Amino acid sequence: MIHELKISPDYPNNYWFEYEQGEVSNNDLIQCKEIKSSNDFVFKVTRTVSEKSLLSYDFCFSDGPIFISPRLVGLLLNDKGFLRGVQFLDAVVVINNVNHLGYKVINVIRSLSCIDMEKSDSQPILSYLPDGPKRFNEIVFKENLTEEFCIARCLEYKQCIVMSNALRDFFIENNVRGLEL
Repeated sequence: MIHELKISPDYPNNYWFEYEQGEVSNNDLIQCKEIKSSNDFVFKVTRTVSEKSLLSYDFCFSDGPIFISPRLVGLLLNDKGFLRGVQFLDAVVVINNVNHLGYKVINVIRSLSCIDMEKSDSQPILSYLPDGPKRFNEIVFKENLTEEFCIARCLEYKQCIVMSNALRDFFIENNVRGLEL
């Protein structure tokens, strides 16, 4: 079984970060290719927030890429199997004008055909390109996928990231905060 990697409904709106876009764009990160960058990604919260509470989240969301906490980086590095198909990129997180290091942007470099296009509800973004990019109202995943994976982008809809049941269970066992599990 596969699961969509989605933000937790209890992730507070004022904890969304602004991505200070440098040499790497959001579009670069959905291409499923390794990124070569010597610069850190920088994310800022523009409101004054509870630093302690915000730092308790392991998955953080922004108007750019998602990134993970140093705690989750450490957990994942201890279990190398979950790192297949993922590149970590250094990130600096700025909360209340204080820099926090050790965060990593997740660049998912594995893609997987996993959306059942017959059962899903979608329409072309551009009417004159019926086989082009789609907008999904409802996504139904294929059943009984035989490919081994931990985390991947959907080939049919690159903005959608999926995770294996094993990775989801790992997140639950380790009380990972920020995701809908």
